[in-house]
Amino acid sequence: GLPMADLSLAAIQKLFSESLFDPGDIRCLDFLHASTDVNKARRLDIYRNNVAYAFTSALADLYPVVQRLVGEDFFAASSREFLRRHPSPQAAMVYFGGEFPGFLRNFEHTQQLPWLADVAGLELCHHQSLHAGDRQPLDVTAFTAIPVDVLPDTILTLHPSVRLLESRYPVLRIWQANRQDTLPEDIIDLDSGGESICIRRPYREVSVSQETPQGISFLTALAAGKTLGEATTTVCSVYPDFIPTEVFSRAIEYGLFIDARRNLT
Repeated sequence: GLPMADLSLAAIQKLFSESLFDPGDIRCLDFLHASTDVNKARRLDIYRNNVAYAFTSALADLYPVVQRLVGEDFFAASSREFLRRHPSPQAAMVYFGGEFPGFLRNFEHTQQLPWLADVAGLELCHHQSLHAGDRQPLDVTAFTAIPVDVLPDTILTLHPSVRLLESRYPVLRIWQANRQDTLPEDIIDLDSGGESICIRRPYREVSVSQETPQGISFLTALAAGKTLGEATTTVCSVYPDFIPTEVFSRAIEYGLFIDARRNLT
C-alpha cells in the first residue's frame, strides 16, 4: 500500500472505516501504531467488535420482531453480514438499517423464510412513521367545504407519516403476535393469505391497521399526485366494484390527509 504521507486524512479514514466491516480487509494496519502487526490486528479486532456490537444492537432495536423470529444468534450473524454489505451511509442512526428488508429478501440464508423480509418491511415502516414530521391532519369539515363538482379535480397530500405496505403473507398478524415477550396463542398459517396495511402517525401514537387492496391502490395513486377522479379511475380499471367513498371516509377518519387543493393544470 501507499505510505501514510501519500494519503490524505480522509483517505486513511475511509480505509479504516471500510476495514471495520470486513474482517479480511487489513489495508489500514500500516497506519496503526503498535509494536507488531499482530498487536495492530488485535487492536483493530477490538474496535471492530465494539462497532459490530453497537450496530447489531441498533438493528435489533429497529427490528425486534425479526430478531425474535430468527433467534439472537442467527440475527447477530445476519446483522454482521448486512453491515459488511451495507455500511451505514448516514451519521444519524435514525436513517440506519433501511436496506435490511431488501437484504433479507436476497440473503442466501433467509430464502427459506420468504415472509421475513415483509415483516422487516413492516417494522421499518413503523419506525419511519414514528420519526416522520408532525403535520396537522385535515378534519372532515375541510372536505365538506369542497364543492361536489370540484372533488374529482382535487389533489390530496398525504400525511408524511403514512406508509402503505402489501404482502403475500399475514405479516401484520405475525408482527402483532410477536411484539410482546409472551408466546403467541395461535399458530399463524403462512398460507392464509396476504395483507394490505396502512401505517400512520397523524397524532402522538403510530397506528397500524389492515386496509383493502383496493384501498391501498387508491391511496398509492393519491400519494403519486393523482386527483381523486384519476385515482378512482385507476383503481376501477383493476377493481370494477371499487367504492371510493368507503376508503375516502376511512382515510379522513384516520387523519391521512394534510392538504386538499384543486388541480389547475
